[in-house]
Amino acid sequence: MHLQDTIEDLNNMGYNCYFANKNGPIPLTCFDWNRFQDEHGWSNVICANRNDDCWVNAIENARN
Repeated sequence: MHLQDTIEDLNNMGYNCYFANKNGPIPLTCFDWNRFQDEHGWSNVICANRNDDCWVNAIENARN
Protein backbone atom coordinates (compact mmCIF):
# COMPACT_ATOMS: atom_id res chain seq x y z
CA MET A 1 0.00 0.00 0.00
CA HIS A 2 1.24 3.47 -0.86
CA LEU A 3 1.21 6.36 1.59
CA GLN A 4 -0.94 8.41 -0.78
CA ASP A 5 -3.63 5.70 -0.75
CA THR A 6 -3.54 5.52 3.05
CA ILE A 7 -3.82 9.32 3.38
CA GLU A 8 -6.78 9.33 0.97
CA ASP A 9 -8.49 6.56 2.97
CA LEU A 10 -7.91 8.45 6.25
CA ASN A 11 -9.16 11.68 4.65
CA ASN A 12 -12.37 9.88 3.66
CA MET A 13 -12.75 8.75 7.29
CA GLY A 14 -12.45 12.34 8.57
CA TYR A 15 -8.73 12.62 9.37
CA ASN A 16 -6.21 15.29 8.45
CA CYS A 17 -2.66 14.01 7.99
CA TYR A 18 0.62 15.90 8.11
CA PHE A 19 4.26 15.20 7.34
CA ALA A 20 6.35 16.39 10.27
CA ASN A 21 9.60 17.98 9.19
CA LYS A 22 12.05 20.46 10.71
CA ASN A 23 10.07 23.44 9.35
CA GLY A 24 6.81 22.24 10.88
CA PRO A 25 4.02 19.95 9.71
CA ILE A 26 3.06 19.91 6.03
CA PRO A 27 -0.60 19.05 5.34
CA LEU A 28 -0.88 15.86 3.28
CA THR A 29 -4.63 16.05 2.70
CA CYS A 30 -5.08 17.52 -0.83
CA PHE A 31 -1.31 17.26 -1.28
CA ASP A 32 0.44 17.46 -4.66
CA TRP A 33 1.95 13.95 -4.59
CA ASN A 34 3.48 14.30 -8.06
CA ARG A 35 5.94 16.90 -6.74
CA PHE A 36 7.33 14.44 -4.19
CA GLN A 37 6.91 11.07 -5.88
CA ASP A 38 10.58 10.19 -5.31
CA GLU A 39 10.51 11.07 -1.59
CA HIS A 40 11.53 8.11 0.54
CA GLY A 41 11.51 9.67 4.01
CA TRP A 42 7.81 9.59 4.79
CA SER A 43 8.19 7.99 8.22
CA ASN A 44 7.17 11.11 10.18
CA VAL A 45 3.45 11.28 9.48
CA ILE A 46 0.78 12.21 12.01
CA CYS A 47 -2.97 12.09 11.51
CA ALA A 48 -5.74 13.56 13.66
CA ASN A 49 -9.49 13.35 13.48
CA ARG A 50 -10.87 16.65 12.16
CA ASN A 51 -13.42 16.67 15.00
CA ASP A 52 -10.70 16.52 17.67
CA ASP A 53 -10.04 20.24 18.11
CA CYS A 54 -7.27 19.65 20.64
CA TRP A 55 -5.08 17.63 18.27
CA VAL A 56 -5.92 19.58 15.13
CA ASN A 57 -5.17 22.91 16.84
CA ALA A 58 -1.91 21.57 18.29
CA ILE A 59 -0.73 20.39 14.89
CA GLU A 60 -1.84 23.54 13.08
CA ASN A 61 -0.18 25.74 15.72
CA ALA A 62 3.07 23.85 15.23
CA ARG A 63 3.08 25.15 11.66
CA ASN A 64 3.40 28.75 12.86
